[in-house]
Amino acid sequence: MKRLYAEVQGGNSKDEALRAAQLELLHSRSSSHPLYWAAFSLNGEWQ
Repeated sequence: MKRLYAEVQGGNSKDEALRAAQLELLHSRSSSHPLYWAAFSLNGEWQ
């Protein structure tokens, strides 16, 4: 969640921020399993 909000504050759209946060977790050795990142999704007005 920290990465998601940092990306949004950095100027990325919400969908780009979520993707960046998920990719960071995916490439991490300790949290690459989908259990850690797959449950997060955008609802409502995501643009």
